[in-house]
Amino acid sequence: MLLKKIISAVCVALLITMSTPVTQNSLTAADAAADNGFTAEEIEGSAVKPKLTVDSLELTPEEVREQKVYTINITVSDSMDKYTAVGIHVYWDSRLTIVPQDDDMIVKCGDAIEKLMINASPLENGFFAAAAATSESFTGTDGVMYSFDLRLPDDAAPGDKFDISIIYEEGKYADDLFTDFNNDSEGKLMQAWLFTKGITNGYISILPDTTTSTTTTTTTTTTTTATSTTTTTLISTATTTASSASSTTSSSSTTTSTSSATSASTTTSSASATTTVSTVPAAAKGDPNNDGLVDARDASLTLYLYADLSSSPRECTAEELQIYDANGNEKIEAVDASIMLFYYSEASSGYTGSFEQFLKEQGY
Repeated sequence: MLLKKIISAVCVALLITMSTPVTQNSLTAADAAADNGFTAEEIEGSAVKPKLTVDSLELTPEEVREQKVYTINITVSDSMDKYTAVGIHVYWDSRLTIVPQDDDMIVKCGDAIEKLMINASPLENGFFAAAAATSESFTGTDGVMYSFDLRLPDDAAPGDKFDISIIYEEGKYADDLFTDFNNDSEGKLMQAWLFTKGITNGYISILPDTTTSTTTTTTTTTTTTATSTTTTTLISTATTTASSASSTTSSSSTTTSTSSATSASTTTSSASATTTVSTVPAAAKGDPNNDGLVDARDASLTLYLYADLSSSPRECTAEELQIYDANGNEKIEAVDASIMLFYYSEASSGYTGSFEQFLKEQGY
């Protein structure tokens, strides 16, 4: 199977994903359980209220004529050292095109998640990105989480707007995430806050092209002068003088009119349908927290156990091997966590098979 890395090697992980983008899952934020099962009042009372912000760029027509490619950052705030597991879907207007960076990566991780293991998969007009901590002490921070470059279309015009959005999704084998290492009540509330209240989506817009035209009206001044006339007779002398002089002057006036372009906004939306979550048997491979999903939290737990086994004299149990040993080599190690995170990334971007089926297809 062809594999393609799409995240910067600056992040700590084995980063591989399918080279062919898949289409967006048929699910909208309204359909998915973004509230994580909490009421609005409970979410409002969350101790941690994280925010994810997508850059918004407003460009002049002159800037767009000179440059077509722009970097977009996704920034996390108000959650310093609080999260260890992340999974988000990012989509953009179909008229935009992703541009690989110098190292052929299409998405680059930022300082906020440099301590986490990460993976991602390309989507049609977007990507899915996941991150997981190697232990409870390695947490995500505030700052830039992801950055990527987008190209404007050649026919981009003044008034155009191109939306870039984070959209919560859940599916049969994977849900979007933003929680702590133990996925306790604080972590679950933090996730619910983020996906219901904490996302500020962005855009690239082109400002109207403003032109000014001036019209000048000039009035000509005309002066008229009448001459005097004298008439004389033999009987009497009468002098009649008719003298009139009139001068009319009009002032010059200037009228200026300004024309402006009207901005037209284009919005892209996605439509989806809810998928029913199925229950995975207890102690299923790849699901150490036994919640029926294989995701970033399971990858974190695997790395935690790997570190524990590597630093203590104890041996792993047969049950632990059954759950954590993804590649079947009778060991629990970092590569098992990478496989889980890889699967989570694929299952969140269109793959519909179970974890066991995925392992068979990968040759494990």
